[in-house]
Amino acid sequence: MNRTLNQILKTLKTIREWTGNVLSLAILVVCFSIFNANYIYSAFDELNVGARPQGMAGAFTAVSDDVNALFYNPAGISLLKKSEFTSNYGRLFMGLDDGSSLGSSFVGFAHPTEKYGAMGFAWYNLSLSGFYDETVLSLAYSYNIFNRLSMGVSVKDLMRKFGSDDYTKTAIDSNGNTRVDIEGVSGDPVFEKSSRTNSISGDLGLLYMYSNTLTFGFSAKNVTSPDIGLVNTEKLPISYRLGVSYNKTNYLLSLEAFNKNSDLNILTGAEKWFTDKNIGIRGGLLIGSRRLGTITVGSSMKFDNLSFDYAFVWPLTGIKDTYGTHKISLNIKFGKGSISDKAKRDEINRLQQMEEQRKAIVAAEKLQKEADIIKRETAARLAEAKRRELEMENIQKASAVQEAELVKTMKKSETEKEFKDLMLNYQKRVSDGAEIPERLTLLDKIIKKYDNNGINISDAKKERDSVIKIQQTYRKDFNYSFSYYMKLKSRGAKKEEKRAIISKIIEKYKGKGIDISEAEKEFEEVK
Repeated sequence: MNRTLNQILKTLKTIREWTGNVLSLAILVVCFSIFNANYIYSAFDELNVGARPQGMAGAFTAVSDDVNALFYNPAGISLLKKSEFTSNYGRLFMGLDDGSSLGSSFVGFAHPTEKYGAMGFAWYNLSLSGFYDETVLSLAYSYNIFNRLSMGVSVKDLMRKFGSDDYTKTAIDSNGNTRVDIEGVSGDPVFEKSSRTNSISGDLGLLYMYSNTLTFGFSAKNVTSPDIGLVNTEKLPISYRLGVSYNKTNYLLSLEAFNKNSDLNILTGAEKWFTDKNIGIRGGLLIGSRRLGTITVGSSMKFDNLSFDYAFVWPLTGIKDTYGTHKISLNIKFGKGSISDKAKRDEINRLQQMEEQRKAIVAAEKLQKEADIIKRETAARLAEAKRRELEMENIQKASAVQEAELVKTMKKSETEKEFKDLMLNYQKRVSDGAEIPERLTLLDKIIKKYDNNGINISDAKKERDSVIKIQQTYRKDFNYSFSYYMKLKSRGAKKEEKRAIISKIIEKYKGKGIDISEAEKEFEEVK
C-alpha cells in the first residue's frame, strides 16, 4: 500500500537530534502536507470541517448558510433563521500501512437573534494516534450591518499537545548518542518545560448578498499570527479566502480562491437537491500550488429539522493506496417549520381531498351505468334498479354538496394566494426603498380589499401598525429638530446657518408622510 509514507515513518527513528523529537513530529505533519488531499501546511491548518462543505471541496466561504459558517466565515451565522447544532466526525486517509488513526471532530452551535445579531460556539479537534493533538475552541459573533452585508468575528483558543514515548524522554543525535551519554542527564530539552502550547487568535469574515442568487464572501483566519512554538518561535500565517456563490432553488454553485504563505488554491463545488429538498448530492474539485489536486463527493438526507451529511475525499496527487477520507455530520435545527413548509403541507392535503372527491364522483358514475344496464336487461330487476337509482341520486346529491364545498375551498385558496402575492409585492417595494406614504397606501388597499373576506390578513394589519409607529417616530423626531432650529433662530443664528439646518431637516423628513410645512415655510424665509 502506501510504501512511501511507511518508509518515512520508519526513517524518523534514525534522524532524531537534540531537538529531533519535535522535529520528527513536525516532519510527520509536513509529510501529510506533501501528500495530503487537502492543503495542510503545519499546525492548526485548513482542514475543512463539516461533511456538507467538504463535499464541495471546502468552497463554502460565500455560501455559509448553516452552522458550518462558524469555521469558514463567521459572518454567515447572522443569516440563520433558526438555532442550529452540528456534530461532525472524520477519518482521514483510512487504511494507512502503519495503522495510524488520523481523525477530526467538530461540534458547533449558533443562535440568531432578531435584533442583536447571532452568536456561536465551536470546538474542533485533530488527533493522530496519541502522538499529536490539536484542539480549537472559538466564540463567534455576527451582525447584519447593512441590508445585504453581514460581518462576523471569532476569537479562538488554539491548543496543541505532543504525545510522550521513549523518544521524547531521551533525545538521540544523528550518531545514536543519547543525552545521558553526552551531558549525563536524561530527557529531551525541548519537552523539559512543557509538551503543550496555548495561543489566542481570531478570524474575520464578510458576506455580501449582491442579489437573491449571487453572494460574495471573504474571510481572514488567524489574523494575529499567534506563536504556537514550544521552544522556538513558530507563528501561524494569516490565510485569506475569497469566494462567490450562485444559489437557485434546487442547486448551488460555488467558486473560491484560498491564499496562505503565497500558495494559491482554487476550490469549486456544486450542490443539487431533489424531492422537495429532502435528498441532496454534491461534488467538488480542488487544485492549486505544489501540484495539489483533490476531488470530493457528498450527499445529504433531511427530515424536517434533522439532517445527515456525508462526504468522501479522494486525492488526485500525494498519498495513494488508502481508502480516502470520510466525514459524516449530524445537523439539528431548533424551532417550528417555516411558513412555506406549512403551506406546502396544506396544499398536499387539499390535493388529496380533491383526489378523494374525484374518486367518489367516478364511483357514482359507475354505479349509474350499472343501474341503467340492470333496467334494460330485465323487468324483474326493475325494482332493484330503481333502488340503485335512488341510491345514486343520494350519492350525486352528496357529491354536489362536496363539489360546492370544493369550489368554495378553491376560491378561498385563490383569494389567499392573491393576498400573499400582494404582500410579496409590498415587501419588494419596501426593499426597493418605498417611502412611508406609499407603504401605507399599499397596505390600506390590501386591507380594504381582503378584510372580512374569510382569510387571515393579520400580517398586513400588523405591518400597517408598525409603519404607523415608524411614522409617529419620524413626526416626533421632526418636532424635536424643528424646535431646536427655532431655539437657534431665537438666539440670533446667522441666515446661512439657519438655511443649512432647515434644509437638512426638510431633506431628512420629506416623503415620510408627516407635515413639514412649517419647515418649508421657514426655508422660504431664509432662502
